[in-house]
Formats: sequence, C-alpha cells, structure tokens
Amino acid sequence: MQAPSLHDYVRAYFTLYERFEQEQQNTTLHRGHPFDYKMKALIFFFTLMQVRRIKGFKTQWRWLSQHPEVVIWLGFETVPVRTTLSRRYKTLYPTLQAFVAYLGQWAETHSTEFDSHVLIEDGSLFKAHGPVWHQSDRLVQHVPDKLRNLDQEATWSKSGPL
Repeated sequence: MQAPSLHDYVRAYFTLYERFEQEQQNTTLHRGHPFDYKMKALIFFFTLMQVRRIKGFKTQWRWLSQHPEVVIWLGFETVPVRTTLSRRYKTLYPTLQAFVAYLGQWAETHSTEFDSHVLIEDGSLFKAHGPVWHQSDRLVQHVPDKLRNLDQEATWSKSGPL
C-alpha cells in the first residue's frame, strides 16, 4: 500500500473543513474587502508550519515561496506576504477552536478509540502557578513566611517540575 502524499492530506483536510462549514449555523462574515486566502487553506498551512516547527511569519513566507506546489494545492493565487500571514493567524482562534471540536466529534463517530468519555490530562506540560519554592524547603515541607500564592500540589521530581 502506498503512503499518502501531502496532496492527499490537503484534500482530506479540505473535505472535513467543508463539512464543518456546512454544519455551522452562525457563519459570521467579516466587514470590508473579501479575503484573498480562504480560511481552510490558512488553517492547513499553519498546521503544516507547526508540524515543520516553522513559527516565524517571515520564515513561513520564505518556505511557501520555495514550495510553489503547496501554493497551488492550497489554492493561493499568490504567496501571501508575512503581514497577511500574521494578521490572519491572529484571527483564526475562534474558527480553529470550533473546527477542532468538530473534528473530535467527527472522529468519535468513526472509532471507539476516539471516545471522549475518558479524558487524560498530562500535567507535565503546565508550569506551576506561583513563586519558586526552593527544593530544600520543599523536601521538609517548609513554606517560608513571605512566600505567597504557592502551588503546593504541583508535581516535582529531582530535576524540576514534571
């Protein structure tokens, strides 16, 4: 069996996004000039950039300029400039949040592996709130008097927070 190409992923992503758009009841239109670059194309593009660990908008523009086949697959007539990428990235959050929720519900209907009844949270990715509690004090469970808003339930290891 042949592995899927990037073009296959683009088609699958676009198909799912079009289904998502059809099921949205409150499609909010923005005022002003119509967007030159479709939301679904930008969401896929920024996802691709996250996978490739390319975070700077100028670097994203440069990468897109060097890959004209991706520009064609995304349906861009021209390569968006870095300021356009920056502005559109900032406006994606509400749409992206709804799209991710839709993908979770869609995946749940296709396999029991995606069942949302069990939720696992990995606390190692979250920084503990509050000030630094030095290890020597922490080991003897001593909280200094001037230490305020201390998260005593944070998980620690010898090398630091887990």
